[in-house]
Amino acid sequence: MLTLQFDKLKGLVSKDEYSSEKIDAIVNILSRNGTFELKPNLNSLFPASSGQKYDAVSGYQHVWFRDNVMVANYFIETGRADVAFKTIQSITLFLIKYRGRFDDIIRGKVNIQDPMMRPHVRFNDNKLEELPGHWANAQNDALGYVLWLRFRLANQYGFELSADECKIYSCFPPYFNVIEYWRDPDSGHWEENREIRNSSIGVVVAGLEEMEKYMAVVKFKPFSYDGQDIDIGDVSRLIGFGRAQLQSLPGETSSRTVDSAQLFLIYPLGILDRNTEDIILRNVLETLQGEFGIKRYLGDSYWAPGYKNKFSEKDRTRDFSQDIAIRNVLVPKEKRGKVEAEWCIFDPIISVIHGKRFLSLHRDSDRQLQINYFNRSLAQLTRDGQCPEAYYIENELQGMYVPNDHVPLAWTQANLGIALEYMKRSSSLS
Repeated sequence: MLTLQFDKLKGLVSKDEYSSEKIDAIVNILSRNGTFELKPNLNSLFPASSGQKYDAVSGYQHVWFRDNVMVANYFIETGRADVAFKTIQSITLFLIKYRGRFDDIIRGKVNIQDPMMRPHVRFNDNKLEELPGHWANAQNDALGYVLWLRFRLANQYGFELSADECKIYSCFPPYFNVIEYWRDPDSGHWEENREIRNSSIGVVVAGLEEMEKYMAVVKFKPFSYDGQDIDIGDVSRLIGFGRAQLQSLPGETSSRTVDSAQLFLIYPLGILDRNTEDIILRNVLETLQGEFGIKRYLGDSYWAPGYKNKFSEKDRTRDFSQDIAIRNVLVPKEKRGKVEAEWCIFDPIISVIHGKRFLSLHRDSDRQLQINYFNRSLAQLTRDGQCPEAYYIENELQGMYVPNDHVPLAWTQANLGIALEYMKRSSSLS
């Protein structure tokens, strides 16, 4: 089992309870150490990993919609919504620049099955330009997250949409309608083979519901496409299609029952009823929790045992969406559940989920689970106090788990920062 590696926190980690003073001490140490150092570039965007050089073959020096929304959520939760707004402004500028991606699909000019014809979900952050090379851009969750963040900032924090923003976000409902997102096979959170994924459908539902809230309070009709007004009924109808598909939860796809991506439907999106949340949590923890982190899903071959020896540096992070079988041979059926990489982005989220429940219901059981998963999150920090993407088996013969190459991962930094924020809040009550 992974034990605390970052020595500066020794003596501060508690199994039973945390005082506000102890949490403040942890925050101060991690802040001074640079654990949460999330520096935006000139466009207020965040690379997937600040540890990558500008020309890294991993591609993690670029920006993803999804990762930037998660980082923006961290700034919102820690009282800096203005930072999140600057981030979504740059994402919006990128979308405006490549609006033709939406128009061509809505008007039937291109093949929607070709992922390169879809809006691109990762890009060069300095130039706000699409990246060359094939990529699994059919990721409905990525677009859903962008929609959710922009309208959440409008609904909860008063960042009203400009006329130009209204024009680009008017593309989202007709786009989701044309691709029939509720039954559109996409590559999802993990950018792999295309299937109908409830985790992606749920994110689109969350985005559309935030847009619906905005439309319910504005006194005029700011959204239109090709001269036709988009009214709240149009958005509500799209939400209904997605909600109907989500009745098949907790299953993820026709071939996969359990997937940790569904945790994000609980937090930060909060779109599920408590019973469904509990089933998803139980399934993930019983099936995917490991000693070092939490697996994405059974049979996940990304950073499988000996990954660095089996793929060149360039191929490790290439687009496997069309030939995932080549990689999946690394995790044969008899080894599933035993050798997959264990990720560091999930334990903080589970801590937050139970922290929010404790703040609402004041149940000791939630408080203990919040602490347990917070402690697991701290134990995942490297010896120099950095946030990895995942732990994997570097040497198959030795079977030891070590951090993979993507340290720090901005998504992990953001999630741990939010977990700390909720520990602060709940420690003041306990």
